[in-house]
Amino acid sequence: MLYNADSVPWCGLFVAHCLAGVGIPTVPLAMSARAWATWRTNLATDLVPAGAVLVFERR
Repeated sequence: MLYNADSVPWCGLFVAHCLAGVGIPTVPLAMSARAWATWRTNLATDLVPAGAVLVFERR
């Protein structure tokens, strides 16, 4: 698949690419940013460490 426009959601794919590059397993359907909301452990908002994967909702 070719990603050549801003209309193509790529943020989930970018996270998957970075993590796969260092050997960390990703979520199924990693292209979807919302798929990352269930990956690993949820943290309190005041305890977000460097390197955490954050998922925001669009409004």
